[in-house]
Amino acid sequence: METSSPTLPQCRFCQTELARIKFTISRPPERRGHFRKCPQCGGLNFFADVSATPYAADYYGDGEAKFQGMAARIRQASVQTRAQKCHQLAGQLGTCLDIGCGDGEFLLALQRLGWKVRGSELPGPAYQRAITRLPGCLVAGADFDRDQPDSSFEMITLWQVFEHLEDPQAALRTIQRLLKPGGLLVIAVPNPSSWQAWLGGSTWLHLDPPRHLYLTPAKKLTAQLEKMGFEIRAKRHPWLEFGVIGVIQTAFNELGFPRDELLDCLRSKWQNVSRAKKLSYLFGIAILGFPATLFAFLEAALGSPATYEIYARRQL
Repeated sequence: METSSPTLPQCRFCQTELARIKFTISRPPERRGHFRKCPQCGGLNFFADVSATPYAADYYGDGEAKFQGMAARIRQASVQTRAQKCHQLAGQLGTCLDIGCGDGEFLLALQRLGWKVRGSELPGPAYQRAITRLPGCLVAGADFDRDQPDSSFEMITLWQVFEHLEDPQAALRTIQRLLKPGGLLVIAVPNPSSWQAWLGGSTWLHLDPPRHLYLTPAKKLTAQLEKMGFEIRAKRHPWLEFGVIGVIQTAFNELGFPRDELLDCLRSKWQNVSRAKKLSYLFGIAILGFPATLFAFLEAALGSPATYEIYARRQL
């Protein structure tokens, strides 16, 4: 009697069967699962071993901002830089859709440059902060195309959102439909080909299980966009906002600290964190800060940043 072989999972991006497990995530228990590397596109696909709530309220931070102090200032400076870059490359004013807009800070910066704005965000603290800043401009939930006709937007952006999508190819097709001919698409994602990804392996911060479902190499994403008829206008290798914390948190993960706990402490503004733990983290940051900054700068300067941004224009 013949027995059928078990069905292998498929790559979320190119639908190739995934036989090889690249990383197994065993801690903490609520984040258990494994990443499989696609032999076709080189992307990392995450499959959870447990049922969990990936976007609990503490993921978004509390209060009026996700972070405070130096982290908040770096984040705000990065938002302004991105808004200026998008405004420059778009070459025209119009309406921008920011998918997964978080606190709405990017849309607010773009609005100040003369743009009309719309955004989508999952219900939660970030959405509540965003609607306070941008009343009437947001959709709550993942249905960013809700009630939107074809060719509705001059620009569509995804800042650290593409890696969260269950079906990234379907999202690209929808985005292409919503974007006007000549419109600008901007995608920013973690880079699985970065130096810190290679060194950190399964402990790399930006794997972020179970939230990051697919991490795509820049070459594959660029090739897919060009295949769909987009013209690549620019690529950007930022390093300060995500690169430095990526190195530091990955180092703590390697040393056996609870996975990504430092980032969780920053989001919570150190609430309910013992004095001893806070001091240990601050001491570690003081030791690692300069080498982590230098490392993040060098990997970006040499083309292997922790995250990358692609700016692509839909052909007429």
